[in-house]
Amino acid sequence: MLSSFKLIRTGFFFSLSLSIFFCTLGCEYITSKEDTVSKRSEKKTTEMIQKPKRKVAEYFDALKLPAASDRNAVAWLKKNKIEFDTDSEKRVVKVDFSEKPITENMLKIARQLGTVRMLYLDDTNLKDEQIAKLAEIKTLTDLSVQDNEITDRGMVYFAKMKNLESLYLAHTKITGKGLVHIAKLSHLKRLNLSDCNITDDDLKYLSNLVNVETMALANTKIKGHGLELLKNMQNLITLTLNGLDLKGDTIESLAVLDKLRIVNLKDSNTSKKSIARLKDQAEFLAVFTDD
Repeated sequence: MLSSFKLIRTGFFFSLSLSIFFCTLGCEYITSKEDTVSKRSEKKTTEMIQKPKRKVAEYFDALKLPAASDRNAVAWLKKNKIEFDTDSEKRVVKVDFSEKPITENMLKIARQLGTVRMLYLDDTNLKDEQIAKLAEIKTLTDLSVQDNEITDRGMVYFAKMKNLESLYLAHTKITGKGLVHIAKLSHLKRLNLSDCNITDDDLKYLSNLVNVETMALANTKIKGHGLELLKNMQNLITLTLNGLDLKGDTIESLAVLDKLRIVNLKDSNTSKKSIARLKDQAEFLAVFTDD
């Protein structure tokens, strides 16, 4: 009887121990499951938080808003009533400082923008050494510095402006010696050297500018015999020679320029016979004279 009681008691404690074991195991499984669910929920919540951030970033990127420095520069231009234009993405691409005394702050603003392609500095009292700072604007394609006291000393900096397509140097103090520095501007399409101290022999420095389409040499010291040096400029379409004292039949050397369509010879002292012979040789050429 006693033995039976002991056996029952042993079985009871064994069953109790087994129940406790499975209960503990079940709790651990539930806890592990809850941790897994919690981690998944936390990850999903994190993703929900992060995704809107990416979308906001993408939104502002799509707007292509100008940098803070650009906005500050634009604010300065507006405050000082400086004319400027922007492109479709609201980036400043053109600034006109003309007829305003140039300051270091103006040059700083032009460099700071970083998107300026067209810069006009006519009659601003620009100095040779200041052109060096303009050369830092790598985006420049059109530059006008007319009516300034620029000399050959400042011309060296133009050689660094490799992307220039338009260069306006009229009414400056440059000479033929300075032209050597722009001879390698291979992208140049428009060039104005009117009212500069340029002679026939100086035209040799321009002969390699084969992509130039429009050129002005009005009121220079050219007499005509140097025009034959332009024979390599086969893309030339418009040539302004008004105000020159052209001699003899030198104008006829322009007939070799196949794409030449417009020549301005007003006040150039060119004979009617020379003009007539030039027109005969260049069928589609329009010549503007005093008549």
